[in-house]
Amino acid sequence: MKIGIGIFAKTIGHSRVKTRLAEGIGQKLAEEFYSLSVKAVEEVVIRYSSIQKYNAMEIYWARPSGKYDICTKGLGLGAAMHKVAKQILKECDAYILIGTDTPQINGKTIDTVLNIMKEDNERIIFGPSRDGGFYLMAGTSIPTLDIMESVTYSQEDTLEQLLKLIDTDSKEYTLIEELSDVDIVDDLEYLRISLEYKIASKDKLLESQKSILEWLNKRNLA
Repeated sequence: MKIGIGIFAKTIGHSRVKTRLAEGIGQKLAEEFYSLSVKAVEEVVIRYSSIQKYNAMEIYWARPSGKYDICTKGLGLGAAMHKVAKQILKECDAYILIGTDTPQINGKTIDTVLNIMKEDNERIIFGPSRDGGFYLMAGTSIPTLDIMESVTYSQEDTLEQLLKLIDTDSKEYTLIEELSDVDIVDDLEYLRISLEYKIASKDKLLESQKSILEWLNKRNLA
């Protein structure tokens, strides 16, 4: 089975990044954090892809500008996700879409997704975010463009809206573990706790994740 992983990101200098986080810690620190977060997600995906024995993995960078594999310029989030998933499915058997706001994600999350696909590849899989959105969407089929564009994003009920529309369309879905993404300054504390919990539970952090924890502790932002 060939899996395409679409990573949604922005290019610092081409697009504004972490604007709500910047309101709390300033643009410079927000950009520093975002750069570290992108590196962490990239390392997780590359590491996981390199040890796969049974599935071929292809990485697609989805950006509105800068260096990308799939361009999302001028698209709302719903349309962008639909475009990226559709493009991936032209070349792969399934897609996994992830953002760059949850740098604590690990290979176990991807394992969970692939195991669900193995049991029932008709289901659409979502990784819920603590703020009511979602950090991951995966499957072998895509919600219609109308559905993806009918959702109001960055709201406390974003995922709830989407799931209701999917129910109406008679599609089945599965939810995996909830993670806290980083949008505002208070989210940094949840991220620090998550990373330290991984250490305490003997779950090894990647080097890029260690760098984020060091950055948080050094600047006392969390």
